[in-house]
Amino acid sequence: MLFPRPRNIILLSLFIPLILSDPGKTQTTNVLQLNFRQDFNSYLWRTRFLRVIPLKNKHQLVLSEIYNADLLQSSISSDKWKDDHLFTLNYLYDLTPWIRVGSLVRSKIFADRQTGFLNDFSTHLFAAGWIASPTRKLEIRNYLGWKSDRRYDRTSNGLFYQIQSASLPFEVEEYSNQLMVDFQGDNFRGRRNRDFLFNYRLSRQFYTNTSDSLNVQIGYRKKTYFISETGDLETRIERETNLTNWLSYQISPSILWNLSTRVYSRSSSVNQVVEQTSSGRREREDRGTEWESLLRFRLGGTRTGIGMRYSSHDQSYSSSISITPSPFIGSIGIPDNRSRTFAGQAYLHWAPSSKDSLTTRITISRFRYDTPDSNNFDDRDEFRSSILLGYERRFSPSLEIGVESRAYLHHLVYLFSDRSANNNWNRIIQLGTYLRFRPNPGLTWFQRAEVQANYTTFDFEDLQFRIRSFVYRKFTIIDSIRIGSQHNFQFRLFHRMELEENGQLFWRTFSEQLLLNRRNHYLTFGCQYPIIDNLMAHIGVTGYLRREWRFKPSSLGNLIKEKQKDFLSYGPQVRLSLPSGRKRQASVSISRLRISTPSGQSYAVNQVDLNAHWQF
Repeated sequence: MLFPRPRNIILLSLFIPLILSDPGKTQTTNVLQLNFRQDFNSYLWRTRFLRVIPLKNKHQLVLSEIYNADLLQSSISSDKWKDDHLFTLNYLYDLTPWIRVGSLVRSKIFADRQTGFLNDFSTHLFAAGWIASPTRKLEIRNYLGWKSDRRYDRTSNGLFYQIQSASLPFEVEEYSNQLMVDFQGDNFRGRRNRDFLFNYRLSRQFYTNTSDSLNVQIGYRKKTYFISETGDLETRIERETNLTNWLSYQISPSILWNLSTRVYSRSSSVNQVVEQTSSGRREREDRGTEWESLLRFRLGGTRTGIGMRYSSHDQSYSSSISITPSPFIGSIGIPDNRSRTFAGQAYLHWAPSSKDSLTTRITISRFRYDTPDSNNFDDRDEFRSSILLGYERRFSPSLEIGVESRAYLHHLVYLFSDRSANNNWNRIIQLGTYLRFRPNPGLTWFQRAEVQANYTTFDFEDLQFRIRSFVYRKFTIIDSIRIGSQHNFQFRLFHRMELEENGQLFWRTFSEQLLLNRRNHYLTFGCQYPIIDNLMAHIGVTGYLRREWRFKPSSLGNLIKEKQKDFLSYGPQVRLSLPSGRKRQASVSISRLRISTPSGQSYAVNQVDLNAHWQF
């Protein structure tokens, strides 16, 4: 049996303490995290709080709060909210040095006023139980309590139970073992929910850079929930098995081999009961294999590698009710399908001197998608290849330049004539350079320039009716200047200019008919300076300008270039930051942009970004 019954594995987990030793307890970090962001008419709140409160006489409280809220303000009278709130209170008492008893209170409330669907629900839980830590590397939890669930204005009450066993890595005969078992369920009237997860990891470090590991994961989930206000139910059952192996082998001091393998299977079934009548069962099954091998060589300043990757995925669907065949949805809604991917890669990094380095990377892959359904015409082959060439030169500790070129090719071929009109070639070429100049710690200048050309051509195209092939070109140049000390007064300037061009492409003559030209400018400049201790202030101005020209044919067949109205946004920006290490960080950024659109409309937009993280 591929999926063993959960109760058998749970009983097995109760005997794990007999093979472990090493007493002790783990420590928990108190955390407070706040995030807020406003961008035009959208508002986001993110709050996370965790506090462990030790009390007198071996008592302890653990408070946890996670609150997420989204607001979409479409008008003054109609705000669209979405709230997600989870509160947890855990009380513990040390009954013995390795057994704690306590209670658990958990409340989750979700309210949706954005999508227009009745997605609201609330779940409240009260449970009592015990936590056993017979060793420092093992913890077993058992909880039993009462749970209330409310959806579609229907409230269900029932029994809740959870059994969990988790261990830190422990050694057995030089092998590292780690185990986690979690089983919980709800017994409501007319509904039963089950959630089970088993995860086991076995690894061994033989010697330097040589190790092997095996990870086994088994999951089972059954959920029954209301789907209408009249009490209609839907039951979803999911099963999953994952088997992963990762091997690293040092063949010689200069050769390292990595091999990873993954085998998985997933199945799900859905059954609806509408007006006390079953609407039939729909099932889906996924099976797959993933395999990757990489051979690495290192000799002096040269590093190179050759690798291969293969993946296979199969999906099958079935239904107890018949669905009318359609060339768009297949015979059962989604057709059975099989996909295969084979890829090869090679890379080379060569440093002929301490100042020069050359990088090359080549990737070639083939993807094949097949469906046995005669009503589906989505079968296709895809060929992809990419090559990267990069060169870096460090003239001195203060001056560094680099050149990089990329080429990408994608060929898409549909196997049936019904969709072969979409067969196409996509070719992308990029060439970029950068310069980094830092003559002293108080001055840094970085510049980057890049040219990109995208040519997309279709195999079958009627020149008399419609040209689908297109070309897109883009030139980008970036300048960034910083003057001053990072911890004292500093001036910053950032400018980015983009020149874009769109047009119809005639590949055989390699010519184009221009359709659109666009010029974009991004500009930010300002200064930062300390206010009090580590509190830093950043004050500046930010702006964006877009200018666009369209090309239209005249009655004589010539192209007429027409300038469109500009899109402009600009405004002040203020930022306060308090960097004080990994445990405490805070920053707030506020800007107000004045925006002028091509339609002549003008309005102001506020942008606020607040982040705070505190560990205590």
